[in-house]
Amino acid sequence: MIASFDRTFVYRKLQIAFDAIRHGARFFATNADRYCPVPGGGEPDAAAVIAAIEACTNTKIEAVVGKPSAYMAEAILGLLDLPAERCIMTGDRLETDVLMGLNAGMAGALILTGATSEALAAQSDIIPTYIIHHLGELLPSP
Repeated sequence: MIASFDRTFVYRKLQIAFDAIRHGARFFATNADRYCPVPGGGEPDAAAVIAAIEACTNTKIEAVVGKPSAYMAEAILGLLDLPAERCIMTGDRLETDVLMGLNAGMAGALILTGATSEALAAQSDIIPTYIIHHLGELLPSP
């Protein structure tokens, strides 16, 4: 069973997850983001779905297999067929996107377009290799 961000999460889906886990299904998640930034604010993300399933089944997820998981980093590097030091992971979250890149030996670029502000980045123990305002900053100058 894989929990993920789901804008259509309803009680019926919770019942399906509940039944599956009670019948021996393993429990994984794509990510554990608490909220998804959207224009005008944010909305509950995968962590809310995970919490609902954990609460009713008394079962913790075995692993998050998406960001910042080493499983995902290995899969990406394998698909690219490149060494980590030749790659850069970009994203708007220090605790998922940037951390996954750094842990895998990649550069990590925090893009200030979503979940993490420059002020939050300055307070974090996770230090990105780059802080950028838009993806164009990663491209060579013409």
